[in-house]
Amino acid sequence: MQGELYDGSLADVWSSGVCLFAMIARRLPFDHEHIPTLLKMIKLGEYEMDESIQGWEKEVVSGSLERDVKERWTVSRSLKFESVCRKD
Repeated sequence: MQGELYDGSLADVWSSGVCLFAMIARRLPFDHEHIPTLLKMIKLGEYEMDESIQGWEKEVVSGSLERDVKERWTVSRSLKFESVCRKD
């Protein structure tokens, strides 16, 4: 959407952030019935963190949905962070 080179792994991280958000909050982070507005929200990274998303999940969602691909979390960072924060 930004006209930048496509990096599949970073797109996968973004998609997994959307899925994690949806599984916890039971709604999508980006949602609007007007498609151009929805695309603008996605392009600008405009969403409100749901209050049901707490702790390490909030950190992973935020890192995964980071608009700037240079700052967006990688798969390995997400997995390392989750394993450190896990309370098994």
